[in-house]
Amino acid sequence: EKFNNAFGNVFSPEWLATGNGNMLACKDEKVASFVLRNKSIPLDNLGNEEAINVDNIFPLATSAIVYNDDAINEYQRGTIFVLRQLKNTNIVPPCKMCCIETDNYKIIRIVQLEKDTIVAYGTNDAKYPDGSLVYPPIHIPLEEINKLSVVIGAVIKF
Repeated sequence: EKFNNAFGNVFSPEWLATGNGNMLACKDEKVASFVLRNKSIPLDNLGNEEAINVDNIFPLATSAIVYNDDAINEYQRGTIFVLRQLKNTNIVPPCKMCCIETDNYKIIRIVQLEKDTIVAYGTNDAKYPDGSLVYPPIHIPLEEINKLSVVIGAVIKF
């Protein structure tokens, strides 16, 4: 109860006690829910693992994505990253984890701005037998970026 009170009672008491049912207590249809894996999920099905309701916990969120990569060691596959889209890709917070979308890919990396380029770094230092990195830094020209979002939170399944 103290835990739930600390977060404004956003969690369902049943979910906290048993892990069953909806995670969030709010049933308001105005609450934001982000659909994952390119499937449309009705708002009354928020207990489904393919949708996440984040409005009460992350009010600045604009989207969410399931992480299915190994480039960032600190997070396992299946982690849900909550994102806030940046309106200006020329102002990139240094050393922040971002979701970078181009015409060819959508990746999550730690970013650094260098002139007219974003350098996207992974933290996985795995190497091929020849010694080259499996996840080397990627240099992405700003004009190739369609959408840039900062990771503002993560939902991790234990």
